[in-house]
Amino acid sequence: MTDLSFKEMQEMQRELQETYKEKWGGLYPEKFHTMMLYLFAEAGEAVDVVKKNGTEKVLNDEIVRTHFIEEMADVLMYFNDVLLCYGVTPEETGLTIENPRLCGVKEWENSDGSRYIVLLYKTDRFSGKIRSSHEGKVCWAALSSLPSLQLSLDFEKLLEVFLRDDLSEFYFEQTPEGWQDHLL
Repeated sequence: MTDLSFKEMQEMQRELQETYKEKWGGLYPEKFHTMMLYLFAEAGEAVDVVKKNGTEKVLNDEIVRTHFIEEMADVLMYFNDVLLCYGVTPEETGLTIENPRLCGVKEWENSDGSRYIVLLYKTDRFSGKIRSSHEGKVCWAALSSLPSLQLSLDFEKLLEVFLRDDLSEFYFEQTPEGWQDHLL
């Protein structure tokens, strides 16, 4: 098998969960938070591999690359577990993606002290059609047309994380002067 589709990954996770249901307890909506914590932990481990070793070693050092791939495989496993907690299927997203690559995170601290973390993935291999939702209209747009579109206030900085290999984090920090955003 040279490629593993989103659908195939979910089927594998569903089978694993069924095989180990007595030991792991199965997947259901109430288990969502636990699976998300595992997902974030694994994503953090993947980011650590890159930060500690650098892009060059992730690309060219067999041991470092193997470690990075193992962490990303765990990210994909928990990603699918999170979706399975709510019974989300590939067909519901509108797109089927291949070879997603974690390219960064967006985060901020909530008023209760917890962190809100968004994992940012990118790919250049997909099929299907995008779908709009209750959150708004979704459409394809050329990068050059983005300044003329109505986008979220922080979209331009967030886009930098996707486009620049030297950035991996976009976070907000609350200071006495208000919210400050940072790119790392």
